[in-house]
Amino acid sequence: MSVAGRADIYARPVPPDSPTGVRGEGPRRHVSMSESNRQVSRGGAAGYQERLVPGDPHWRGNIAGHMQRYRFASQFVAGKRVLDAGCGVGYGSRMLLQAGASEVIGVDLSEEALEVARRQFSGPGVRFVCDDCESLSGIDGGFDVIVALESLEHFQQPDRFLRRATELLQRGGVLVCSTPNSLFTGSAANSPPNNPFHVREYALDEFQRLLQEHFVDVRIAGQRLTAACLFGLRSLQLRSNPFIRVALWLESIWRRRPDPLADIVFTEGDFVVTDANPEEAGQFVAVCRSPRRR
Repeated sequence: MSVAGRADIYARPVPPDSPTGVRGEGPRRHVSMSESNRQVSRGGAAGYQERLVPGDPHWRGNIAGHMQRYRFASQFVAGKRVLDAGCGVGYGSRMLLQAGASEVIGVDLSEEALEVARRQFSGPGVRFVCDDCESLSGIDGGFDVIVALESLEHFQQPDRFLRRATELLQRGGVLVCSTPNSLFTGSAANSPPNNPFHVREYALDEFQRLLQEHFVDVRIAGQRLTAACLFGLRSLQLRSNPFIRVALWLESIWRRRPDPLADIVFTEGDFVVTDANPEEAGQFVAVCRSPRRR
């Protein structure tokens, strides 16, 4: 839906067009797996995708929220050296560079995804490295900002990644990370997530405890649809009444107007990141400062 977002203390202005000319990507996995006979975009049970790439059939309808989270992270990167942990096909790394980062290093375990990244989003100031994001053993420190969006739920050992992040951050550095709200994904406590590419999903208190083990200052906000977008969706739900649908269909034929329910696509402007009631949001977005050095 092309609905303008409201002003918010966490929201960043959304330009008319994406700086990369494309929109975001779906879930990514960063644990070891076979590389044989595997495509960059890989489907799972119940329609879940491991990741989305430009041109994938699922790309257009599933990426606006991912792009908006990168837009949120972009406010911290001007003049900074940035690590994009779990960069996937690299569109977000390019966004961070274009937001003013002095250097961006994108890291992902999938060499196939990185081939797309190097082909479409590399250039002066941004480079892509193949490494396991849980250990980041091939990455040198000295980063001002580490971005890890939709990554923690894929890790077998998230504490391992967070410890490494505290080592790689410079004094005054910031970690920006996000993960789905398990209350929204339907994952039962102590049960495997419904998404086959996720190892574990978190409720708000679980996510907070995990991060506070490694950072003194942790602020968690939530990403949700804007009030304007929700109002529009409710209006469309009303139009889904079969009698109203028939009337709209007849009107579309009579007046040659497209069916408003035929193709609903969310845009970045339909999402907002806010610290109001994050437990009610579909995604948690955390800003972590003051690493606990061990």
